[in-house]
Amino acid sequence: MKIKGLGNLLIIALAVSGCTSSNGELESSSQAEQANDNRDVNSVVHQADPYGSFAEPVTLSIAKETIPNNNLPDGGTLENNEYTKFIEKKLNVIVSHAWESEPGDTYTQKVGLTIASNAYPDAMMVNLDHLNQLVKADAIADLTEVYKAYASPLVKEIYSSYQDQLLEMATFDGKLMALPGSNIGYQHDLMWVRKDWLDKLELPVPKTLDDIILIAKAFIEQDPDDNSLADTFGLLGDVRMAGPSIHNTVHSFNNIFGMFGAYPGTWVKDATGNIVYGSIASETKSALAKLAELYAAGIIDKQFAFRSSEDTNALVASSKAGIVFGPWWIPYRPLNDSVKNEPKAEWIAYNAPLDTDGKLNVVADAPATKFLVVRKDYEQLEAVVKVLNVQSAAIRSADPIFEETKAIYKDLDVNWANWPFNLQLDYNDAVIRGYDKVKAALDAESPVGLSAEGLSKYKQIMKEQSNPKKDLTAWSETNAWTTGIIPLKESTTNIVSPAFYGTTPTMKTKGTVLGKLESQAFLKIVLGEASIDSFDDFVKQWKSLGGDQITLEVTDALK
Repeated sequence: MKIKGLGNLLIIALAVSGCTSSNGELESSSQAEQANDNRDVNSVVHQADPYGSFAEPVTLSIAKETIPNNNLPDGGTLENNEYTKFIEKKLNVIVSHAWESEPGDTYTQKVGLTIASNAYPDAMMVNLDHLNQLVKADAIADLTEVYKAYASPLVKEIYSSYQDQLLEMATFDGKLMALPGSNIGYQHDLMWVRKDWLDKLELPVPKTLDDIILIAKAFIEQDPDDNSLADTFGLLGDVRMAGPSIHNTVHSFNNIFGMFGAYPGTWVKDATGNIVYGSIASETKSALAKLAELYAAGIIDKQFAFRSSEDTNALVASSKAGIVFGPWWIPYRPLNDSVKNEPKAEWIAYNAPLDTDGKLNVVADAPATKFLVVRKDYEQLEAVVKVLNVQSAAIRSADPIFEETKAIYKDLDVNWANWPFNLQLDYNDAVIRGYDKVKAALDAESPVGLSAEGLSKYKQIMKEQSNPKKDLTAWSETNAWTTGIIPLKESTTNIVSPAFYGTTPTMKTKGTVLGKLESQAFLKIVLGEASIDSFDDFVKQWKSLGGDQITLEVTDALK
C-alpha cells in the first residue's frame, strides 16, 4: 500500500503560496452583495479593506481560554489589554468575553455545554467534533463570501500554503463554516545519529534499513563510548510504537513502518481509491514482522516497552544511545542533555530509512485541530475576519500592521494568545521559510530584515559559531535550525496525507476497545509473545468488534 500522497510538499507549497492574490478586493460586485446580505453595508468604511475601521463601534462577544503565566503587566487582563485596545483603536471593534474557561478539557467541556444550551457567544474556538455538531445543528454562519472579501493577503497566503487541505477541513457542502487554525508541517521524524560514533567506527551514512541495522549493531558491540563495557544500545523505542498518537514526539518506529508503506492509526486511500485503516493493512504486518526480528536479535532495546519516555531520554543523555528517531527540534531535548554531559558528542540528522524508491515515507499531522466559528445570526461577520487579520499580521511580524504593533509589550514576552482569538496561523512550511531567511542573513553576515524571532535565532547561531558548545541554548538553537531542518528540504521526503481526520459515532463508542486491542496485538508480536500470524486474528477481531462499521462511516463521511 505505497501511497505517495503529496510527494515533495515543499516545492508544491511554495508554488501555491506564490500564486496568492496580493490584494483583498472583492472578485465581483455580486460577491459584495452576497457577503453583506442581511447586514448593514454602510457600517463599513472601506468595504474590502482587510484592516478597515468600522464607522460605528462593533461589539464582538467571544469565548476565551485562559492563559497560565501570560506575563501581562499589572493592570492588564485577558479582556482588557494593549492588544484588545489596539483592536478597538484600529478596527473600532470592542471585544468582550461571554465566558472564560481554563484551557484543555475544561474548555472543551464548556463548549459542549454551550452547544447543549444553544446560547452562543458571537464567536468561539471549537474542535473538529464540535464543528461537525454545529454544522449539523445549523447554528453557525457561512463564512465563504466574507472570507473571500475580507481575509487579508497574509491570511490567504498562509491558508494557500496548505494547498486546499486546511480550508477543506472547515468546508461543508461547498461552504466555509469556520476559520481553521494551522498546525505547521514538517514535524515528522528524522534519524538523529552520533556522528562522532559513526566516524570512530568508520560506519556509512544511514540511508536504508540495512544501514540502520548495521550501525545499531556496531553501536551495541563495538564500544563506541570507549569505556570497555557492553552498555550501549542500538534502537530505542516507545511502547506506543507508531501512529498519530506518537507523531511529533521522540523514539517512535513511524519511519520504519513508513519504509514498508505502512501507516498505523491512519485512514488512507489505497491504490484503488478505497478507504483503508492503516493498522490492518498487509504492509503493517510486514513492518511488525521486521520489528519482531530486530527485537529478537537485540537491535531494539529489550526494555523499550517498559521504559517511560524520561527513562529512554536518560539513555541518550548518558551517552548510552547514539540513534534517536525524532523531529527537527529534538536538539532542544533530549539531545542537549547528551551534549551537556559529554561535550564531544556530535549529532546529525538524516532522512532514513528510505524505501526501495529512495523515499522517506511520513504521515502529515492534521492541518488543523482548532476552528473559529461564528454564531449564525451575528451580523458583522467581517469583524471576526478583520480581527483575525490584525492579530495574524502582528504575530507573524507582517506589514502593514506589524509596524503599528511591534512596540506593544516590547521585550516583555507577553503570550500571543492575549490577542482575542486563541488561533495562530502560520505557513505549512514555516520552519523551512524561517531557516531560509536566517541562512540568508548568516551568508550575508547581516541580520537586517529579520523578524524578532529570526533575529533571536541569528544571534544564537552566531554565538554558537564563536564558542561551540559553551552555551547549550545556543547549541540547541543552532542544531535545530540548521542540522535539523536541512533534511526537511531534501526531495527524498514523501509526505502522505491522511484521508480522514474526524471521529465517527462508532469510533466514540468502540474506539477505546479497538485501540487497546491494536496496541496489545502489535506489542505481543514485536516482543515475540505472539507469532506474526496472530496479526490476521487481530484484523478479524478488529473488523467484527466495530472496525467494519467504522470503515463504512468513514467512507460515507468522505462522500
